[in-house]
Amino acid sequence: MKLTLVFCGLLCAVTAIPGMPSTDPSAYDLRYRIPTGCDPTTDCTYFVGLEVNANNPSYLDVFLTAPVAGWVAVGFSPTPSMPDSDVFGCIVRDSEVEAIDTYNVPTGARNNRLDPEQGDIVFSTGTLENGRITCTFSRLIAGDQAPSVDRNLNNSFFLLSGFNINGRTAENAGFSVHRFTPGDLPRALATEMVNPVMAEGELPLMMEPTDECPTDVPSPVIDPQDYRLRRRDPAGCDPQDCDFFMGINNNTNPEYLDFYMTADIGGWVAVGFSPSANMFDADVVGCNVDSTNGDVAVVDTSNPVSGRANNLDITRDVCRHSSSFVNGRITCIFSRKVVGTDATPMDRPLNSDYYFLFGVGRSGGGSGCFPNHQPLIPPISGSQFNPLKDSGGIASTSRSLYNAQWQQLVHALCLLCQLFHLAVTVW
Repeated sequence: MKLTLVFCGLLCAVTAIPGMPSTDPSAYDLRYRIPTGCDPTTDCTYFVGLEVNANNPSYLDVFLTAPVAGWVAVGFSPTPSMPDSDVFGCIVRDSEVEAIDTYNVPTGARNNRLDPEQGDIVFSTGTLENGRITCTFSRLIAGDQAPSVDRNLNNSFFLLSGFNINGRTAENAGFSVHRFTPGDLPRALATEMVNPVMAEGELPLMMEPTDECPTDVPSPVIDPQDYRLRRRDPAGCDPQDCDFFMGINNNTNPEYLDFYMTADIGGWVAVGFSPSANMFDADVVGCNVDSTNGDVAVVDTSNPVSGRANNLDITRDVCRHSSSFVNGRITCIFSRKVVGTDATPMDRPLNSDYYFLFGVGRSGGGSGCFPNHQPLIPPISGSQFNPLKDSGGIASTSRSLYNAQWQQLVHALCLLCQLFHLAVTVW
């Protein structure tokens, strides 16, 4: 093995091909990780390490990992947004991991595009083990294509992150639209622009969540299809195409339940738990977009009285693993204590049977309550479910419930009209 490495080092030096990047993530000069303090080999939701190649300083070495079986990438942009960025990373195709070089056009197309030439990337290692993709490669710092395609990395940029559970589907495809992005991304990873060639150290994230889950509440699964109890509208939709999707799963910490929520709306998405089939007397949790800056907060509330706005709980028994607001869609993954701290109905024990109340809104409120409910989905489950124990799909049967109530109302009005007509005739 030593002879092989020595020979490779000599060959690389002669041919100007970069030497093999380090497979030790802690050895990289510049590092970002989500969440803070995580171990890249086991529990980081996202990690990128960058440093100049030791054998050929014309190349930048890259270490990437994320708990997905699709792709993981890092981008370099003059602005803290996804368009107009140079993006490279690793992707799974035919069960193999490969590195690709791509870019996002200034107009911000949904999928980025492969560079016309892939010669600026020198792939080193790639693995897909236990659902986690990990790779190392080197990228030519100056690039050899137009600035709109390749940026000279020896400049200051906002660093962007992204990953997805789906890999490459076509020979000429780049990274598909990122659907399961960690934390409060795809904004820039850091508060300031950095030079990836010159910067060193463990740099803080731009938006460290104020309600980040503690270490004793491990990160849940990322794929929404793996959640035990699910509700989707319309029925059968892909979670990231659904008007509304909710998944509930058991956290490895038995004191918590995990929630995956997403909706094609720019305000808020929530689920409530009530002993009756009404939109009140409920314990309600969900996620809310701050319209001023796009931040997504996890909110713990209650709805004790019909027709009024929710109340924030005295004690927040929720914590956020990740959240994003991208292309008009809100997505969040969070955990909630099975047995809450506050009295009923602020907190209801989630090991009992309840009607599930579903809601979305076009107007957000940051860390506040859920205003202006939009009746875009059937709002109440057709029967009761136990959030801790039940599994499967929650069917959209509440339409029939509301249709029946509406028919009863119409019948009553018709009867009233008939009585009124009879009274007028007699009079």
